Amino acid sequence: MFKVLKIAILGGILVAGANAEDFLAKVTAGALSDISSNVKKLDATGMNEVKGGLEFKGPWNFSYNESGAYAKYEPGKDGDYIKMQIQQGLGAYNLPGYYLAYTVKREIKSSRYGRYPLFTYSAAAYNENTGEFHKISSSFVLNNNAVVRQLRDNFKRRMESDLGGW
Repeated sequence: MFKVLKIAILGGILVAGANAEDFLAKVTAGALSDISSNVKKLDATGMNEVKGGLEFKGPWNFSYNESGAYAKYEPGKDGDYIKMQIQQGLGAYNLPGYYLAYTVKREIKSSRYGRYPLFTYSAAAYNENTGEFHKISSSFVLNNNAVVRQLRDNFKRRMESDLGGW
């Protein structure tokens, strides 16, 4: 009985492998495929030649209950819109060596129902020379800045998890 089960499982794996399709085609519902003429697989030199895009750094814990990540702007590679968003977000911290960042802070609060974690999110200016995060107390930047939104979308769950989660 056990031998028959092993053979059945092995046969199922082999059939699934034989019928496996292009993963990219599956994910994009057939819109793209690995063998499409407009899909190019990049090697290491090709990756270095890619122009534009922010370089995201982090996340890492800079205290026992706070974590942060920042976006590094590369002059000449990124577009004017990204540059404007970073300048607008940094405000008074728009100085060399400062980058727009996103931070998450976890605090333990208590109520009559027990203890619970409270996460606080903020935009910040990261000083690469000193390694310090300076809070930017603007809800407009936190909620509406495209660069901060990208940082939030990429790192929020990971930072919450690194700090102990819910």
